[in-house]
Parts: sequence; C-alpha cells; structure tokens
Amino acid sequence: LKAFGYIAELDGEAPVYPAQGQLLEAEGGCISFTVPGETEGEDVAYPLSAEQLKAIMETMRKKADDAAKAVEEEVDESVLAFIAYCDSRNKVKEAASKQLNTVMSLKSADDPQQHGPDAGAQQE
Repeated sequence: LKAFGYIAELDGEAPVYPAQGQLLEAEGGCISFTVPGETEGEDVAYPLSAEQLKAIMETMRKKADDAAKAVEEEVDESVLAFIAYCDSRNKVKEAASKQLNTVMSLKSADDPQQHGPDAGAQQE
C-alpha cells in the first residue's frame, strides 16, 4: 500500500496520511479504510485486520475472471468495499460492488431496526 501511495506511513500508533481520496489510519492493530460518501458527511469507515488485508491481496493478485468469482463468494463487507473501491479491473470492481450491496441488504433485512425510522431509539 505504501508503494502505491495509499498510505504514507504505518508504524504501530503513528498516523497514516490520506492519499487519493482514501483514508487509512492506524487503529489498534487494524487500519480503517474510509470510503467517501456521495455527499459530505456520509463517509463509511471499514476496519481491516491483517487477515482481511491478506484476503484482499490474494483476490487482487488473481486474474480478473478468477477474482470476480472469488468476490462472489466473499461476505466480509470490509474486504468487498476495499476491492470495489480500489481494484481497477471493471469486472472485479462490479462483482465486488454487487456482492457488497447484496451483503448489506441481507444485513439490513436481518436487523430492520438498524436502518428504520426509529434507528437509534431505545426499545422498552
């Protein structure tokens, strides 16, 4: 990531500086990948562990067809978001975006309170 300019420094608790619209910062052994939202203030942060980064790199090193198939089986939102935002291959990017939308909609269906009009309100 350093070689491609996505992060400037990653040294335990040292800050990692944003590059090209992505923000990566050190956070208790993980990094946080922030995807800019469509409007200001809608940014979404995805934590990434070393294992998740390994899965991302394994997928991104595959040929486009193989990577797209691997993405179709992925269920980790952080992995999917990173691949959808960073992979330059349209086939892989589209497969990751589609799978991310599917995973998020299934998650929303499992927990309707999370995204409903009363989200955040305590139930008695």
